[in-house]
Amino acid sequence: MNQREEIVRRIRARLQSDGLDAYLAYTPQNNVYCSGYRSWFVSEHWRFHGGLLTLVPADPGLPLALIVPEVEVPPARQATSVDDVRGYTMWIETRELDIIMTPPTSEEPP
Repeated sequence: MNQREEIVRRIRARLQSDGLDAYLAYTPQNNVYCSGYRSWFVSEHWRFHGGLLTLVPADPGLPLALIVPEVEVPPARQATSVDDVRGYTMWIETRELDIIMTPPTSEEPP
């Protein structure tokens, strides 16, 4: 058993002893510990913290799931032994905050 498998085994044992169904890792370090995948987006851009998730079910018969921005699905599948890698469409907002926070006028489309 490698180190990552041991980490997941211990997480599952704790979940079971506490009567919980699953653990959802969302911090960069915990995602690496659980899945072995280090996201380029999360590593390079602090605002993407929480954009990568690893679901560890308490039931060892259920697989881990790794949820990443869809552009990271291919590298995630190559870099991890997690079989269930799912992607989502990521929206990167580039407008300034004051523009986003200003309510639209009746003349502007929503």
